[in-house]
This record gives sequence, C-alpha cells and structure tokens, in this order.
Amino acid sequence: MITQFSSDTALLLVDVQKGVDVLEHWGGPTGRRNNPDAESYMLRLLAAFRHNGLTIAYTRHDSREAASPLKFSLPTGAQKEGFEVQPTDIVVEKDVNSGFIGTDLEIQLRHKGIKRLVIVGFFTNMCIETTTRMAGNLGFDTYLVPDCCAT
Repeated sequence: MITQFSSDTALLLVDVQKGVDVLEHWGGPTGRRNNPDAESYMLRLLAAFRHNGLTIAYTRHDSREAASPLKFSLPTGAQKEGFEVQPTDIVVEKDVNSGFIGTDLEIQLRHKGIKRLVIVGFFTNMCIETTTRMAGNLGFDTYLVPDCCAT
C-alpha cells in the first residue's frame, strides 16, 4: 500500500459537480448511488494532497444531453461544496467521458512534470473508467481509488 506520493503525483478529481446528486436522473432502478460516502473520502484525500503541496486537477463536465444536470448553464453544473477550485489547480472542461479528449489536460500535467495520477470522482462506469484507461494509455502511472468513486 502506498502511503506517500512524490511531487510528480497529481490528484485528478473527475466531475465533482452538484449535478451528481440529482438521483432521479442518475439513480437508475434503485434511485440511489452505490457509494454515498465517496465525497467524504475524496475530501480527506484532497486535504492530504493540498497539505503536501501536490498538484490538484479537476475535470468539469458540460453535457451535450439536453436533460443532463451536468451543464455549466445550470446551478447543478457547479462544483460541489468543499471541492472549490484554487488558483493553482488545473481545470479542464469536457463534454465527453474522457478528461483527455478535446482538452489540454495531458499538456498541463506534463508541463508540471506529473508522471503519476490518482483518480477519483464520478461516475465510475462512465467518465472515471474512460479517463483512467486513457491516462494509462498515455503513459501515466495511474491509481484509481475505489472508495473515492461512485456510480
């Protein structure tokens, strides 16, 4: 188990936006998420990364789907409370599942010397899986933290 990361490590928070709480849109047949504690674990990890001065990166999703709550034009498109972006954070905006397609995320990470990514966020079966696979394909040493993800 890894307990400490070096300065070439970044925390990538995927789509941690208010719209993930609109369960009537995302809840599926159960009407609930599979991990209701994901945010509390993410906040602990985020605090540890900030405390150690490590790079923080965010993807923000602006959906192409008309009914999606993940639209920048809606209040539900905003970051969730506690996940406010700081001036030194990397932020990319996307409208597909991958944080790398149509964004400069890879360029920004490489510019900061990032070689390792710790990935957390929403939704595991969509944007998390896609972004994690692409990060590995691009040569990043990639870690997914299951307790910090939800579908």
